[in-house]
Amino acid sequence: FPIFYADGAAAASLSSSAAAINNNNSTESQRRIVPPILGQSSNTGIQNNSAARLAAAFRKARKLPPLNKMVAEEFQGDNLSNYIANFCRWAANTPVPHRFDEDLGAPDSNKCLGSETKIQYIGKHLKDLRLNIVPKHPDFDGLKDVDRDHPTWWTDLRTRYADEADRFKAKNPGDEVFGHPDVIPLYRDLRHRRGGKDV
Repeated sequence: FPIFYADGAAAASLSSSAAAINNNNSTESQRRIVPPILGQSSNTGIQNNSAARLAAAFRKARKLPPLNKMVAEEFQGDNLSNYIANFCRWAANTPVPHRFDEDLGAPDSNKCLGSETKIQYIGKHLKDLRLNIVPKHPDFDGLKDVDRDHPTWWTDLRTRYADEADRFKAKNPGDEVFGHPDVIPLYRDLRHRRGGKDV
């Protein structure tokens, strides 16, 4: 049974993205963070909310109904794989700033999400669709473990997504910094200066 808080919103039960958004009383697709699942780390809850925001931004950019208006009929047949493929293409070719909102606005910063983070968020959205919107979709037939078993087309899409994201970064060398650099020097200039002279 759902748990209700003082503000009338129901707590998330299985997944904190679409389930949370479907229980949200606002007209926006996502306006507040819903508490994570009992036993779930706060970081996982934050990632689930970020994944939902990225999905909301994609749906808004493509003029699709908001997340809280998704219905199973939207994903019948090949529409599920086509939807996720379009989401991957959009994410691979769209710089998404850190701390973004569904309009892809963020504080003044040139730091963007890395391609691996975005594909993980898309995977969370696919998992959310599987758990809450289309659990009986034929693409999920015979798949038992929600975290480990995926449709065959998802594995192929991940590879093609990575290639597309790499091409986008190579063709658009701007001021954006994608992901986190592997090594960040403690000091920008590693030379030691004594009395104005290099030592």
